[in-house]
Formats: sequence, structure tokens, C-alpha cells
Amino acid sequence: VALGNECILCSDATSRDGVTGVANCNKCTAPNSAPGTATCNTCQDGYYKDQSNACQKCTSPCATCETSATQCTSCPEGKYLNGNTCVEDCGNDKYADKQSGECKTCSEITDCTACAYNDDLHLPICSACDNSKVVRTELDGSTTCVDLNTECTTGGAHFKDDSTNKCLLCGDNTNGGVEHCKTCTAKGQCDSCVDGYVKTAGASTCTACGANCATCAEVTKDKCDTCKPGYFLQGGTSPGTCTPCDDAASGIEGCATCTFSGSLTCNSCKPNYKASGTGSVTCTKTCEDDSACGGTAGACGATVVGSDGSMKYYCSHCGESTKFPIDGICKGDSDKGSNQCSKGVCTQCADGYFLYMGGCYKVDTEPGSLMCSKATTAGICETPTPTAGTSLCRGQLISSSPCWGAGTPLARQQAQVIMPRPTSGSRAARRARLHQHHPRPAWHQRSARPATAARNLPAAGTAA
Repeated sequence: VALGNECILCSDATSRDGVTGVANCNKCTAPNSAPGTATCNTCQDGYYKDQSNACQKCTSPCATCETSATQCTSCPEGKYLNGNTCVEDCGNDKYADKQSGECKTCSEITDCTACAYNDDLHLPICSACDNSKVVRTELDGSTTCVDLNTECTTGGAHFKDDSTNKCLLCGDNTNGGVEHCKTCTAKGQCDSCVDGYVKTAGASTCTACGANCATCAEVTKDKCDTCKPGYFLQGGTSPGTCTPCDDAASGIEGCATCTFSGSLTCNSCKPNYKASGTGSVTCTKTCEDDSACGGTAGACGATVVGSDGSMKYYCSHCGESTKFPIDGICKGDSDKGSNQCSKGVCTQCADGYFLYMGGCYKVDTEPGSLMCSKATTAGICETPTPTAGTSLCRGQLISSSPCWGAGTPLARQQAQVIMPRPTSGSRAARRARLHQHHPRPAWHQRSARPATAARNLPAAGTAA
């Protein structure tokens, strides 16, 4: 409600400056003058507007209602709106539509008398028909009611089973059909197979196409007509061999889906790559872990400078709670060895490893060897590599050597990155000197590791 220059909540019934709202009102119209009461237009969820302009509570099991407490307009989770009431079971001639939260009639499928909602297909599946019709399941999983004698075999994807009076898919091998068969002339008589399979010469059987083929005419890997997503026809001609979009020899690094028309075009990138450009996109690696540390639930925040000077990114937190950053890659229990890890991060490392950004790294294997050459038995880096411009102290990186972080907050220690020591006079050296006097804030490269991991580390500034 707007009164002069002041806004008052429609639900504020305490009377402010002579204007009173309506309890539990969601939208209202202000009175013409003060003193006065707002006119409620709609009530909050769980309430309805009565004839006296008051909002009254709906009764169970309604989630929302109108005109009266028992006239439901929506239902709580697990119940469905049937008319103006909420029910758990819609009955045989109706099905519970989970998309709308309502009971809908099976007759939406012509002549269907009994059905149930299929969660995978997101549609009702008929189980019984009237008017002497039978259920026919289509190739996409949907159902229709057809006349067994005149409509069953229309389209060629079904056969009539006279012994059971059923209309069955040609590929229904549990009831006399041929597995993976698409069209047939009679029970057990396959004419053509579904995509990815080819009819065996001289037999009514379907055999899988060669590796990575979507469709084929012959069962060999170099006779593909079309390819599965993520692959392309080598040379762009068919029949041919299907090659991965990111094939090292002829593909594009990091490419997830592609097309070939004269030249290879990348359409989208893998999860651990970033797409840039238009037309044929360029894929830039953003994480050394192929799963991108488990997707959005994980974090690829452990930065290491590679032997070629390029920045590389490793896992600092794994999206799957049963995987942990070992050498920067999310691995399972069988690979963590004696390292102490839980809930997607490591908190203490075993002999031969050191702790960095939520993960345990071997000192004698990249990327660990790029940062540290010797670790204590407690899993703490003792001797950083000579090329490192910063030191490792108690498993954390600090701004200078040897462990100058006596007064450095732990957050700042976690924010540091191991960089190669720049040569004197270089631009990198000047930038390093600038950062020494004006260090980057702690949020610049904050670790994704939970606070519990940090609390298990010795205090900042303790000698390594």
C-alpha cells in the first residue's frame, strides 16, 4: 500500500498513519483516504479471500484454495488435485500428472481406460483399452489403443500375436520378436533393424554396427554411414570410420561434439574446457581433471605452473564426496592410499606426499615435483623446488622464504600460487617486486577447501 511517500505492506494489519492492511494479504489496493483499510486482491499461499475482505486459512490437505477453505486449487507434495480435493491415488481411470500436480483422465489417450504416469518418459502409459481395442506400444515408448486386426501392423513396427491377442513391437524378443528389430512382416520375421544395428544376411537377426557407428550397412568399424555424438566420419565420406572429435591426430583438443563438411568444425567443448569464438569454437583447457573435478559441485582451484611456464589447474575439491584430489585429479578410495581424505578433500598426507590446496601430491611425480622436492613424513613440504618463487610452510604456500608468514593470515597463505622465479630485469620480475610490496588480496585465488581442512593444519608461521 502506498500512502504519500511511505509504502506499507498489504499484510500489515497494525494500522500505520491511519492505514490498515489485511492480515495474510499478498496484493492489495490502498484506501482512498486515511483512516481506512486496504482492499485485499489476493491472499498469501495457504489462504483465501472471504466476502468480508479477510484472508482465511485453507484447511488440510489443500496447499492453496479459493472461495472456501476446502476448495483446493493446488496440493502439497505427494498429493494430486482431483477436482477441488487433494488425493494420493487418482484411481484406475486417471493418472497422477507430476508435471501439473493434477489427476488427469486416461481417455487423453483415445479409448484408454487404465493407465499410469511414467517418470522416465514424462507421459501416461496405457494398460487397458475399451471398444475391443488393444494396447500398442510405440518405438518411443508411448502407447495407443488400436484394433488388433486392422491397425496393429500399420507402419510395420509391430506384429499381431494371435495366441495372446496382443499387438507387439517387432523388437519384443521376450514375446517372439527379434531383439533390436525395427520393422517386420510377422512374428520372428525381421525386415530392418533399429539404428546402430544391421540385419544379418540370410537371417532374421540384428547385429551391432562397428565401434562408434550410429548407423551402418555392414558390421565393420570402417563401414559406418553416420556416427554417434562425439565422433565424425574420417574424411567426411561414408561408409567410413568414426573418429573421436578430440582425436589427437585428426580431431580438435577438448571438442565434445563436431561436424565434418570439407573441414572439421567443433560445436561444443568437454566439461573441463572453455569454448570461445564463433562458428568452429576453440576449446581451452580449464582443468587437468577430465571430469572438471565433478562439475559445478567441485572446484579446480589448485594452480601450478607447468614445466613450460604455462598455468595449469588441478582439483582443490571433488564434487563427489567419495573422491579426493590425489596429484590434482579426483580419485576414489582405492587410489588415496594412506592419505587422510574425506568429503571431497584431503586434510593430511602420507609419507612421500605433501598437502596443497585440499589435495595430496607426490614429490617425485608431476605436478607435485614442480612444487616440492622433499616432504616430511607428516606430509608437509620441506624443500620447495628451486624454481618456486614462494615457500611451502606446513603444507600451505606463503609469500616468501623461509616461512615469513609469522603474521600472515591463513587465508592469505592459501591464496598464494607457486610461480617460477622470474629472471632479473624481466617484466615478470618487476611484477613480482610490485606484488611483494602490494600482495594480491586473499580472495584473488581463494582455496575451495572447507574450513575444516584448514583447522587441521598447524598455525601460520610455524617453522617447516
